[in-house]
Amino acid sequence: MFVKEGDVASLMCSYNRVNGVPACADPKLLNETIRGLWDLHGYIVADCDSVEVMVTGAKYLNDTPVSAVAQSLKAGLDLDCGDYVPKYGVEAVRNGKVAEAKLDEALKNLYAVLMRLGWFDGSPGNYGALGRDDICSPASLELATEAARQGIVLLKNENNTLPLRPPPRDQKTFIVGVVGPHANATKAMIGNYALKNGVTCRYVTPLAGLRSYADVKYAPGCTDVKCKSDAGIKAAIDATRDTDVTVLFVGLDLSIEAESLDRTDLNLPGYQQKLIEDFADANVQKNIPTVVVIFSAGGIDITALLNNPNASAIIVVDVKNSGNTDGAHVLILYTSPPSYIPGVPIKKVAAFQRVFIKSGQTSSVEFNVNVWAVVIDDGNDGVVGTICIGPCIDSQGYEDALGRPIVTGLEYESDYLALNDYDTS
Repeated sequence: MFVKEGDVASLMCSYNRVNGVPACADPKLLNETIRGLWDLHGYIVADCDSVEVMVTGAKYLNDTPVSAVAQSLKAGLDLDCGDYVPKYGVEAVRNGKVAEAKLDEALKNLYAVLMRLGWFDGSPGNYGALGRDDICSPASLELATEAARQGIVLLKNENNTLPLRPPPRDQKTFIVGVVGPHANATKAMIGNYALKNGVTCRYVTPLAGLRSYADVKYAPGCTDVKCKSDAGIKAAIDATRDTDVTVLFVGLDLSIEAESLDRTDLNLPGYQQKLIEDFADANVQKNIPTVVVIFSAGGIDITALLNNPNASAIIVVDVKNSGNTDGAHVLILYTSPPSYIPGVPIKKVAAFQRVFIKSGQTSSVEFNVNVWAVVIDDGNDGVVGTICIGPCIDSQGYEDALGRPIVTGLEYESDYLALNDYDTS
């Protein structure tokens, strides 16, 4: 967790709405979750003009600028990357829409971070003087590399395909098929703001990186990430046949998503999904593992990649709405490994689902997830750890006729309703 474990100094609330509430005016998100549950030791800043967009774009509650500023400050905002709070903050206090004590809280959060930076003890840091030599120093490069290592998320690893284990080159040739629009990525690896500022220390393309470990057969399959044609897919399959493993590099770049360039869906662009499926089908017949690496700044729906009907788990949860209002709740399904297995996450998300339940009623909710999301590998035959909804709850494990795990016996009771109670608070 970047707040609880990484102890970040600041978080930014965005333009979008969660369950109909703008993120920067959401007390359950800012005050209760980020500050309360996660215990943020720092400040919360609005994305530039997010408070203004509440009035001009979202038209949330038909707010005036003064009311929007008041709601944001009461929700937990400390700093506005825009001019709404400076313009209308004083009026919001004078009109009694927000207490002056809220401004004091915001100032404390801001000044606490400045103090930690040495701003008031004679060591202001001189951050404005930092340049390329500082950013590209060996220590900074190693820190960036470590951040990249920790930022990689392994979503699926059937048959322990990863990490790859090529033998020494003097013993046996190990050939990797390197495919996809990002296989030889250059500028796509730099990112939005580094391109704007022109400060790039170095990068290594996936193709070059893999060539340093193994022999490579390379075919892009698509000419770019938009992948508007599937004409190159068969040629790529043919060009990379007889390999030990295929690694597909897919995803997005600045032509798909960037500052002021939003997407309208969460899908892989063009024929990228077909590229993956065709390779997976061809490789299964040849018993060649397929590895998919996704480059993206935003989320991508990879349900089709994870939901393999031959390797799934069925998890059934009884959910009771013990509140007084009909409403919706997002159930997050976690797995927790047995205590005797070292080196695995204490708790990880396996699936989530939004359900609507009437007051006083119980609904049975079924999760159908990939088996590797709930089976913890103990190095032998694998075991099923504890399945959790919120806090960990003991569960009873079974198997269906195909030998897939079925976890039942979970009950979850909620007195918090995100939708209806939220809008009336």
